[in-house]
Amino acid sequence: MQINSGKRDNVYDMAAGKVGVLMVHGIQGRPEQFRFLTETLPGDTLINCLLLPGHGAGVTQFRHSDQGIWLSAVIDAATDMRLKCDKIIFVGHSMGCLLGLIAEQKNPGLFSGMILLCCPFSIRLTFRYMKNNILSFQKEPTDPFVLATKEANSVSAKTPLAYISCLHPYMELLRMIRRVRRMKLPYVHAKYFFADRDEIVSPRSASIAKEKGADIVHLLPNCGHHYFSAEAKKEIIEALLNEYIETVKMVQS
Repeated sequence: MQINSGKRDNVYDMAAGKVGVLMVHGIQGRPEQFRFLTETLPGDTLINCLLLPGHGAGVTQFRHSDQGIWLSAVIDAATDMRLKCDKIIFVGHSMGCLLGLIAEQKNPGLFSGMILLCCPFSIRLTFRYMKNNILSFQKEPTDPFVLATKEANSVSAKTPLAYISCLHPYMELLRMIRRVRRMKLPYVHAKYFFADRDEIVSPRSASIAKEKGADIVHLLPNCGHHYFSAEAKKEIIEALLNEYIETVKMVQS
């Protein structure tokens, strides 16, 4: 469990110790992906950038992980945070979005609001996805999309072919996608952000989110599954801070 503190801002003094933010990465991801968000939150915010079980090591540990232990880790982290603060905002990327949605469905009211980045309601393999993952094994990639892929990967391997042995967690991801596609979205305020150049999440995901009654769906231009432009980061930061302010008001009322 990794706890980080953001910057101090007197505007949020009234929220000190009352609002927490739980951030969950996707498959093979890492907590550091959310640094651009953690740096903007007020200093007294309880921030947990969770490292999912099976991540942060090699393929041996990763291949034995599954949705059960991932989901338990998310629910346990949120439950622990609720002992320390009144409300929790959930931020997820890719598979992390699915885990957050399932956790909220199983425990209604666990989260006061959700920011969901590249939620994979539907996926498809693209040449760009395979190319970026192969090129990410370069020491210093210059393509920003490839560099973002490299920096987001917490599961180390000597070659890209080593991930072929990790069929089980990938199948678990597909099972979670089917599970979330079949269920009703939880009754919690959620903002969805999709990337227009996502290498793995299908463009259909945004349409599915709307069909399932999602509150707010944004399409981020010139962004990939892991790469977010400066403009996109500003938009996501603004959404999180607005959600934070609304949550503070909820706590005060």
